[in-house]
Amino acid sequence: MRAHRLSPKSSPPDRDGGADVGPLGQTFAREVRRLRELRGLSQTDLAAQLRERHGLKFHQATIDRVEKGVRPCRLDEVYALAEVLGSTVDDMLADWSSADSAFRELTSIARRAGETEYRIAMGIQQELAAVDGDRERVVAGLARSSDSADGDQVRAWAEEVLELLDALSAGAERILEGMTAHLPLRPGGVMEQVNRQYFGGILAAHEAAIAARRAEAAAGDAHGLADGGSG
Repeated sequence: MRAHRLSPKSSPPDRDGGADVGPLGQTFAREVRRLRELRGLSQTDLAAQLRERHGLKFHQATIDRVEKGVRPCRLDEVYALAEVLGSTVDDMLADWSSADSAFRELTSIARRAGETEYRIAMGIQQELAAVDGDRERVVAGLARSSDSADGDQVRAWAEEVLELLDALSAGAERILEGMTAHLPLRPGGVMEQVNRQYFGGILAAHEAAIAARRAEAAAGDAHGLADGGSG
């Protein structure tokens, strides 16, 4: 009687092994490893922080699979990893692997910097207007107190305040003069592209508004002709 050989019991496959995380997932995986090493954390350290701070059941092997791009991460895990590693999801998903993708990221950052520059400049201009208003009030107050018995004391105080306001104005002007608007545009560079996109968007909006007005006028003329013909 032939003895039946029992086949060895196979171990269950790793549910995460070989998972297709896609190009974006690979970018995230590389960034997890880069930031972990930059922070001086071991895979065990990172897993421990994820357990303690976010209650995730991560271990060293989990981090290893994440960094190898064979374990997809849930959305809550992505945000937890970004927080523990001191980054943001947007930054960790940014693709810098090619010149084209890096240029897109750089133009996006430069556009945000330009918007920041505009907000700073507008804020400084508003504060300068407030300083000018205060200066006018001080001068007007001096004129009203010139004949008073305490005129000399008031004048001394006023001169001190005017000196302060003048220093603020001069400092604000220096900040405005040092803003990045004075940087030269480099042909084919990031800022040239940002300006082209910005002004291109303004031009497109302007042309769309003109086309809408013309269409509205044409529709009004057509309606008038129809009313005249029916009369």
